[in-house]
Amino acid sequence: MSRPAAARELPGTFGPRWGKPVGWVLARTLWSVTRSGADNVPDEGPVLLASNHLGFLDGPLLMGMAPRGTHFLVKKEMFTGPLGVVLRGCGQIPVDRTGDRGALVTAVGVLRRGGSVGV
Repeated sequence: MSRPAAARELPGTFGPRWGKPVGWVLARTLWSVTRSGADNVPDEGPVLLASNHLGFLDGPLLMGMAPRGTHFLVKKEMFTGPLGVVLRGCGQIPVDRTGDRGALVTAVGVLRRGGSVGV
């Protein structure tokens, strides 16, 4: 049973800072990823990053290439086993796609504290 949306805690700011280099290594060593438009992202203040989702590795690659540490909305089914530990550790936000608004409340909280959220 999930907690009410208002009772959820915001993910910490440390997670995206350690997760970003992991994504960067994937993007730069295993794949030849380039980015454009990074100069349009402010260095501080609330930011919502939106990206097309084409495959399983899009999230980690985008996390590594984002100009700043970002909390991404990730389907809750991914938060199991070792991958779930990593996702929680790097500050990702689980989304219950059955209509729970908790992920949106959490994302708004991250934005209100001046953070970056990716969808």
